This record gives sequence, structure tokens and C-alpha cells, in this order.
Amino acid sequence: MANFVVQGGDPDGNGTGGSGKHIKLEVTPSLKHDTAGTVAMARSAAPDSASSQFYFTLGSTPHLDMNYAVFGKTISGVENVLKLREGDTIDSVTIS
Repeated sequence: MANFVVQGGDPDGNGTGGSGKHIKLEVTPSLKHDTAGTVAMARSAAPDSASSQFYFTLGSTPHLDMNYAVFGKTISGVENVLKLREGDTIDSVTIS
């Protein structure tokens, strides 16, 4: 299933970097990967391995539910999420 998420947050820029700390996996049935713009923690195969990497979904991805920690939803500007491409950089983030 190509192009189902856009991932960021790797300080090394090669897909393997992290903060050096790990976050315990926290999931709940009410937080789903049900729309484009869902924001969740990326991790390795180990459930408690999330660090600094995160992803935005590009559509509904229910196979990720209860396996990856959803922590946000894009509530406006989802068209910008859908335009993200490899090599794009994040210049700033506003959370409200």
C-alpha cells in the first residue's frame, strides 16, 4: 500500500533517527486512522519504540488502528497534507 502516510520527525533525515528516548504505546479505540490528516507516532516493530518520528495519513488507514498512537487530526488545511512529498521540510509548526 504505497503512499498511505507521509512521515517526518527524523533528526538524522534517513528514516532511522530518533530522540534517544522512547514513548510507551498508548492507544484507545476512539482514536482512529479514519481520515486524511490523522497524526500519529511512527515506531519500529517494537510497540514501545516511538521516539521523535510521526506521520500524517493520506486517507483512511484502519489497519493502523490500535497499533500506532494517534495524537492529532488535521482540522483545516488537509489539502496541504495531501501535497507533501519526499524532500519537503517543516519550517514551523503551530499547535492550538
